[in-house]
Amino acid sequence: MKPRQTLILALVLVVLAGIAGLVEANKKKQRTPKGSSVFSGYSIDKTDAIEIKGKSQDVRLEKKDGIWTVATEGGYPADPKNSKDLVEKIGAFKTTDVVSTNQENHRVFEVDSTGVEVKTYAGGKLTADFIVGKPGPDFMSSYVRPQGKNEVYRVPVYLPSIVDRGGETWRNKLVLSLEKEKITGWTTQTPREKVTVERDAQGAWKLTEPFEAPARPDIVNIILDSLTRVRASGFGDSVESRLAEVGLDPDTTWIEVRSEGGGTQKIVVGAANKANQTFTKRIGESQIYLVPKGRWTTIVRPAAFLRAEDGSEPKSEGNEAPALGIPAGK
Repeated sequence: MKPRQTLILALVLVVLAGIAGLVEANKKKQRTPKGSSVFSGYSIDKTDAIEIKGKSQDVRLEKKDGIWTVATEGGYPADPKNSKDLVEKIGAFKTTDVVSTNQENHRVFEVDSTGVEVKTYAGGKLTADFIVGKPGPDFMSSYVRPQGKNEVYRVPVYLPSIVDRGGETWRNKLVLSLEKEKITGWTTQTPREKVTVERDAQGAWKLTEPFEAPARPDIVNIILDSLTRVRASGFGDSVESRLAEVGLDPDTTWIEVRSEGGGTQKIVVGAANKANQTFTKRIGESQIYLVPKGRWTTIVRPAAFLRAEDGSEPKSEGNEAPALGIPAGK
């Protein structure tokens, strides 16, 4: 290669390296915005109430004893992720993110009356009040405007789907959340039988009730996967005063899960409604969940189906849903 060509190539590489450096610097600037907070009185740690006036619903969240609750839905626990995300994201609003000071642009960024209003409080004092508009062009940012101000900010967080859930509840739908490796055993009770499966000192799974026998590893693994995370599809608030009618009193069908350290979770499963959702209740809570019946059918297995004493496959009827003993269509 001639010296002139070598020099030109070197210059091109220098220019490309410079461009790459500028792009990366711009990305870092977007990820870690500088400047002061848009709301000087706002504090992530001190925020204890949030009000959201959305397109589909109005919501008030309140933090009590360190737990976020949905005050507008009976004070039940809120989804911790959604609440935490919103509180933390507001802390990322910086004054350097301003993109417009012209009132005529409010409609362009949808931070006018078409947006979602969010208010935060600390000890009863209003600490932030703003309108969430449309997402930024990269769909990793959002346009917001403090109430009563003309400044519009493009903040480096995506907010529309967080503040406007389209009528979906803010309540926590998580019925069970367990670490698979830490589960040491479970017991299921139905009108037909009581079945207990335990993990022994060598890590093998065995039936201990209604008889002693090795448990099928494949089925045990399916049950463990199903137990680690159970989410409700909704809530049965309307039946809280009619527990006997929906099969929750007395608790003839239940699941108890035991974990390392002595932790125990007990779930009572009632009747299924017309949508094939079971009325479900955690012991110690008043909240009634609606959980798809199929989830419990996967977990609650007859002892004859679980045993692996001779290595043979059990009869198909032992794996059918009626083993749950859950009435349908209430």
